Amino acid sequence: MFLLIRGTILILALVVLFPFPAFAEEAPYRVIKVEKVPDPGDITKPPLTYYNINAGKEQGIKAGDFFKITRRIQERGDVQYSLFVGEVQVIESYENISKARLHQLADPAAYPIGHYHTVMLGDHAAPIEPPPEETVQAEAPAPAPPVETPPPPPPAPAAPEKVAEQWMEKVEIAEKVLFELNKAELRPEAKEVLRAVAGKVRDFDGKVVVEGHACDIGSEKYNLALSTKRAQAVVNYFATEEKIDKEKLEAKGFGEKVPVSPGKTEEERAPNRRVEIKFYEKIP
Repeated sequence: MFLLIRGTILILALVVLFPFPAFAEEAPYRVIKVEKVPDPGDITKPPLTYYNINAGKEQGIKAGDFFKITRRIQERGDVQYSLFVGEVQVIESYENISKARLHQLADPAAYPIGHYHTVMLGDHAAPIEPPPEETVQAEAPAPAPPVETPPPPPPAPAAPEKVAEQWMEKVEIAEKVLFELNKAELRPEAKEVLRAVAGKVRDFDGKVVVEGHACDIGSEKYNLALSTKRAQAVVNYFATEEKIDKEKLEAKGFGEKVPVSPGKTEEERAPNRRVEIKFYEKIP
């Protein structure tokens, strides 16, 4: 009898003290991956955290949607309740998976029982329905009286069209400069490749484009910035170490858009973290 009374008191205390329902129904989805990637804008900042949720376009989830994150807690015996952790916002949505970023966490003062005030692997996720938008029908303005407009002036003679310079790719160097994951620094073996082709770059009478690429780890925005940094690192090497005129060099980043090795293993992704050097001659 004493244990029954004690268990009843514990359940009533949880319901009164904490703003979440006991024995709450579990949310339909879960956080299936927690991924931290560096901030490409400032290396002094902590890495950004992304959360993968097993719901995507097939479940009607799209970029910009919000998920409410809860955690199933079990106290002594069979007493269970759902603890509110916070909210995340979807930034990318795929077929059955969505990538989200933290929007807000629960206030520790309001939810003191939360031992970990952060989103964790296995937490439950439920999409938050946006409130319906109120439509206000504006009163139609009175029609303005007709105004006579003078005839338009004759068109001015068109200026001669400026013909843009056109370039044609001539040759691509077979050797490619590779990089380590999430890095844009040139490795010693990469400098050997660049040193070997520096003479051809210096003597070429045209434009040399340094194209940077990245693998598909991280967001598209991050990979685009990283690939541009890789291309710029090669341009800087030619200009400073090989004394090549920087005016004839152009750095261009392509992010993860042009892979040479499809796949999801490290061996398959590594060739995509590269820089390619291409030569263009002007079309007469």
